[in-house]
Amino acid sequence: MAWNFMQLELVPDDLHIRPMIGPGALDRPAALAEVQSILDRGANQFGAPFASLAAKWKRGVKDDTLFLGPFTWTV
Repeated sequence: MAWNFMQLELVPDDLHIRPMIGPGALDRPAALAEVQSILDRGANQFGAPFASLAAKWKRGVKDDTLFLGPFTWTV
């Protein structure tokens, strides 16, 4: 079975949803690792809120979905 990941950003100013979709054809561990990489980069750039999410993702989250403000990550 092929897996993928997605990041959604809700932009209220223009009422758009901006998706970032992975390349597809991943296995589940690779899709989870891609989201972990995104969250780790966010933690390095933005600090505490992303660091907390990155740690939470690493432990495992219900339904492989996580939210922060206008962002959603899912596998």
